[in-house]
This record gives sequence, C-alpha cells and structure tokens, in this order.
Amino acid sequence: MPDGNLVLTSAVTLAAVGLGVWLSLIGQARASARQGSQQWRETRIATYSRFLGAVRAYVTYIRQTPQIDAISHPDGAHRIPVLGPEGIPYVQAAEAALAEVRLVARHDETVKLAVALVFSADRIAGARGETGPGLMPDAELADFRLTQINFVTAARRELKAGDRKH
Repeated sequence: MPDGNLVLTSAVTLAAVGLGVWLSLIGQARASARQGSQQWRETRIATYSRFLGAVRAYVTYIRQTPQIDAISHPDGAHRIPVLGPEGIPYVQAAEAALAEVRLVARHDETVKLAVALVFSADRIAGARGETGPGLMPDAELADFRLTQINFVTAARRELKAGDRKH
C-alpha cells in the first residue's frame, strides 16, 4: 500500500510540472504575438517610408520639369497632367507605393490620407500646365505639404496604437 506522503508528493510534483508547461506555453504564445506585431510594425514603417519617398520623387520631378502640359478632367474640377515618357515612372512608383500602403495599413484614415497625398501631387502636376515654365502653383504646394504632414501624423498614430496593443 502506497504511503500517503508519497502519493501527495507525486501529485504535487505532477501538478507543478503541468503548471510549468502551461505557463511556458502562454509565455511562448505571447512572445510569438509580440514578434509578429513587431514584424508588421517594421513592414508598415518600411512601406510608409517607400511611399513618401516615391511621392516626393514625383513632386521633385514635377518641380524640375520645365513645362508640363495638362488637360481638363471630365468633371472640370481640376486638370490632369500629361507627362512624357520620362515622367511616367514617377507616377507608376507613387501608385505602386500607394497600393502597398493599402495592403498593410491598419486604419482607413492612413489609406485615405495616402490617396489624398497622391492626388495632391497629381494636382500640382496638373496646375503646372497652367503656369509658365519653372513656376510652381503655390496653393497646390501648400496643400501637398499639409496633406503630407497629415499622412505622417496618421501613420505615427497607427504605429503607436499598434505598440499599445501588446
């Protein structure tokens, strides 16, 4: 017949081992979630940085191009830039980076402001069709700068919110 102390000691030992395994699994799950969250955060930072770089390169191209032609948009509200073959890669890079933002952004506000930033760059290019060579449309540039600040603020808010969840 087993000794009562031996049975109790064995039961306590088994319970302690079970508790240790359970706590270890919880710790591993939390560490994995933190690691996944950190990887997504790094992906978002890289994507948002690429996006801003592409849009800024597009605007720099617009600023450095002596003359840009533009046609009226069918709604008549704004002008559409007509870029030559040298300008198309800048537009394509900005639009591709915008698609990346749409894929990784957590908040709709970030996406809306990214779209607004590309549209703002397009409006600068369209307005260049109405200005003389080398002249820049001040109102459109001011709108671009404000939209850029708002996008960066939204992206920071999104990244900060992601940090608080874990």
